[in-house]
Amino acid sequence: MFNFVDYIIAPFRYPDCRASVTQKIKRYVYKRIKSESAGTVIYRKDNGGVQFLLIHRGGKYQDWIFPKGRIKEDEGVDNVAKRAAWDEVGLKVELVVTLPNSGYTFYDDEAKELVDKRAYFFLGKPESYEIKLQHQEGDESMDFLETRWVTLEEALSLIKYPQEKRIIKVAEEEVGRVG
Repeated sequence: MFNFVDYIIAPFRYPDCRASVTQKIKRYVYKRIKSESAGTVIYRKDNGGVQFLLIHRGGKYQDWIFPKGRIKEDEGVDNVAKRAAWDEVGLKVELVVTLPNSGYTFYDDEAKELVDKRAYFFLGKPESYEIKLQHQEGDESMDFLETRWVTLEEALSLIKYPQEKRIIKVAEEEVGRVG
């Protein structure tokens, strides 16, 4: 039997207490799609320290991210991570270790749909350090402004997404283990 009270209250039962009422309702009412991507946390050792490569993405995002690409049909997660590093910053990478993945949900205002996003990450060591930043006109998700090699502390201050902050902390620990 349909319970109207449960229908009204259901959007408010989400564990993310920081979400606004509007966000909670959108999560419940709008159609959902799944999106998967894979990325690489690229590192280098410099003067005894470790540095990570971040990309400054412009457009509506204005954030610092790792190279990451959407998983296409019949494409392995590790191949996507390597492809994204090549496509976005022109680096061939050796994937050293698997890092934690992240999952989150967001509302796509343009498509009017809820997106359940899953991102898989790897720690990657580049074959060279010659970066060739790619720009794609008309695609705000690929509107890259610059790249920067940063320490863990700098990365934590630049990265705005909690999931990616967690991932780079694990990456720092893994670099210490694998060398």
